[in-house]
Amino acid sequence: MKDWIIKRTEEYSNSFSKKQTKILMIILTISVPIMLLIPFLGWKKFDNFLISIWGLILIDVLGVFFAKHRMNFIVAIVLGGLIALLLDCLLFIYVGWVLKN
Repeated sequence: MKDWIIKRTEEYSNSFSKKQTKILMIILTISVPIMLLIPFLGWKKFDNFLISIWGLILIDVLGVFFAKHRMNFIVAIVLGGLIALLLDCLLFIYVGWVLKN
């Protein structure tokens, strides 16, 4: 099990170039404050804050998933971001309207 974890970590660290990693860090630097501010723009409940954090993590996971499957890095991050934003909005609607009623 330990060897498998080490192997997967090495594969992950070698899968992106320095330029791609820099672009990802810039996107994360921009998206983190936006995601953290979403609950304070009209929704002030803690569950909405957790949904925002979930959306931020989902952007990373989907972007890395698409980029690892030979997709252009920028397209992968944008596509991952759009899917995460859509799912995040649907979860906001579900928590805000369905569970509150």
